[in-house]
Amino acid sequence: GPGLGALTTALAAAAGRLTALEIEPGFAAYLRAQFVLEPGVEIIEADALSFDYLSLYAGAPYRLYANMPYHITTPLLKRLLPWGGNWRSMVLLLQKEAAERIVYGRGKANGPLTLLAAYYAEPRLCFEVPKTAFYPQPQVDSAVICLERRAAPPVAGDIQGIMALAEAAFAERRKLMLNALPALGGDKEYWRQGFTACGIAESSRAEQLDLAAFAR
Repeated sequence: GPGLGALTTALAAAAGRLTALEIEPGFAAYLRAQFVLEPGVEIIEADALSFDYLSLYAGAPYRLYANMPYHITTPLLKRLLPWGGNWRSMVLLLQKEAAERIVYGRGKANGPLTLLAAYYAEPRLCFEVPKTAFYPQPQVDSAVICLERRAAPPVAGDIQGIMALAEAAFAERRKLMLNALPALGGDKEYWRQGFTACGIAESSRAEQLDLAAFAR
């Protein structure tokens, strides 16, 4: 989402090659004119939610920078983390609440996105950005986070299966997991045996479990 190119201009000066995705035709045309003399900059008019990241740079490693549209933060990250191709790191400006949930997600702040980020990356909060830094001024503060891709997942198991389990558990986060998970199949006794085998208390709620527990 390069918009009028404030960050894109700085990135273009530092990067050997830069690809910018812009959904608005007017902005895309403006940026193409702005960077017409810079062959290392490519402006693609596309929706970031449906773009084919797997083919980006023919699989070569890349770094991603984005001022994330807050209303699509979750669906966009759920696409980028597993299907973003060979990304090595992501530096993202997010709503502060979302940033803290990804980096520190525990208790009520825990959720499927926190677990997905922990599987693929080591997240850290870089700095906060007050709402007064924006025009027009939003109602919330923001923060910049960095997601450094892990060399290998921190847990064993199929991430799609882990996330299916987490999504089902967090869909009924007020319920005990023992009461929520039969929606995936199996009765309560089936899940009770599974909890015992995994060393997880029957009284557990989804927000109490970390990535390792969901993997077990």
